Amino acid sequence: MTELTTSARAIRIDTDHTVQEMMVQAATRISAGIRVRVLDQQVQLTGIVSSWHEKQLAQESLRSVSSGYQIRNELSVVARN
Repeated sequence: MTELTTSARAIRIDTDHTVQEMMVQAATRISAGIRVRVLDQQVQLTGIVSSWHEKQLAQESLRSVSSGYQIRNELSVVARN
């Protein structure tokens, strides 16, 4: 948690929560079927995507916001008709 002080008051920013929200948003833009779970210093991706490309894209979309976290990509690829 980070605390910033403005001229009149202190503002607390929960950086861990903010980073987690950014990870969820990045992955779910790829597919609504992706679930993101953050535990300790690991990010776990689970769910179903329709191609290998979506699976890789979901993983790579987290790289810029998940510095210091290990990404576990456990997404399943199931072709949809």
